[in-house]
Amino acid sequence: MPFGLSSECPNCSWHPGWIPVAQHQGGDTGRATTFQAEPRHKFHAFAMMVTTALGGVAFFGSFSFFGQNAPDEGIALLIGGALLMLAGIYAMIVTGFGRVEWGLTTGQRVRAWPGIYIGAIYAVLLVLTWFILRAVMGSFGLKI
Repeated sequence: MPFGLSSECPNCSWHPGWIPVAQHQGGDTGRATTFQAEPRHKFHAFAMMVTTALGGVAFFGSFSFFGQNAPDEGIALLIGGALLMLAGIYAMIVTGFGRVEWGLTTGQRVRAWPGIYIGAIYAVLLVLTWFILRAVMGSFGLKI
């Protein structure tokens, strides 16, 4: 399994991405567990894409600061953009692009949080900005 995801359980045939929903007493096999597939976390996947895109914009936008005699801002954006891209890409890889959260170790979940939640904050801000823009333009009789 990539990045050390726990693999199939030999006792109950559990896989990462499955959620236990019921346990019952099987015939001669003893206790049996019923699983269902974990629902896809679409907003998390979108947030990871926003984080990666935001990091890419910051990373490649940092080069314009070097030509404007502002190397300190350029270095900050270069490092910050690279870290945001790495956080988004790591979160996409380890969660299977929003498919798996059950089965991640605590360390993997904690390392994936920046890629998910930074993007979630920016995604919510983008949606709020869109609604405010529509409301302002609607008050002037303009349509988007």
